[in-house]
Amino acid sequence: FYYCRAKKYYDHNKNHFLISKKTKIIWGHQKDYEFFIQNKKKKIHSLNKKIVFLDQNVPYHSDLIALGVNDINPKDYYSSINRFLEKVSNKFKIKAHVCCHPRAKIKKIKNFFPNISISVGDTLKQIKNAKCLIVHDSTALNFGILYSKPIIYIYNNALMRSKWPHVSETMFAAKKLKKKIYNIDVEEKLFFNNFKKELKVNNLNYWIYVKNYIKYKGTNKNSAEETFDKFRLHKVWK
Repeated sequence: FYYCRAKKYYDHNKNHFLISKKTKIIWGHQKDYEFFIQNKKKKIHSLNKKIVFLDQNVPYHSDLIALGVNDINPKDYYSSINRFLEKVSNKFKIKAHVCCHPRAKIKKIKNFFPNISISVGDTLKQIKNAKCLIVHDSTALNFGILYSKPIIYIYNNALMRSKWPHVSETMFAAKKLKKKIYNIDVEEKLFFNNFKKELKVNNLNYWIYVKNYIKYKGTNKNSAEETFDKFRLHKVWK
């Protein structure tokens, strides 16, 4: 048996020596898909859709600290993001909102966004009710794609100067949706000129992304844990 979440995972592993014509494929999905299904029918009553920035807590991220590559100055990084979001909000008359990384210390991040609302722990809700998403790269983007939200990829000079490949990771993420990325410190004018165009969702690209990275096929809505429990219950394996 091979439990596979999406097409790209199958393509990557189909020639593995443990997989043969006798292997039974169990089609599953990413965990985010389960949350999406659970919240699909819940309505959010709000007429004030916002431009939502998905913060990754880059200057303070525990993984980067553990690897010794947390070389981004918080003030440089967040001042650039704040300045950009305020300009976008003012120009297009749409409120901006910062959705913090789950492990971020919100009080510390709030100091960098004095005039912009900020929250933590409500990522799915914020994405579901967003006008569009502004991002680097984030696993939370799965929700944006499932909810068919416009996604705009950005980076800044602080990320570009880092020894960690933040910019190349953002470029790789954007490439999956055939999207452009913008350096908000030097391509601000280009961003504003393309903003309305960026709000148009390419449904075909989103559908391909879902098949490749979130859920390929099958009607299985159970989690991986539930699927494995059912197999054990029926003594498929001991």
